[in-house]
Amino acid sequence: MEKLKIFLDSNVLISGLYSEKGGPGVILDHFIAGKIGIIISQKVLNEVIEVLSEKLQKMIPFLQEFLL
Repeated sequence: MEKLKIFLDSNVLISGLYSEKGGPGVILDHFIAGKIGIIISQKVLNEVIEVLSEKLQKMIPFLQEFLL
């Protein structure tokens, strides 16, 4: 029997990376455990990279102050 494959949008990916609780986190947990497959378009992947890069840039001053 073929694994269920789910198309993920950027909101689900980012929310799932942010917190393992809730639907998006459960979906990513099932993917990591090999229970489901995921499908991600290049457009969604680019959007996730852009959003995470922006969020990380905003965190750099805080991290520098905290770590140094």
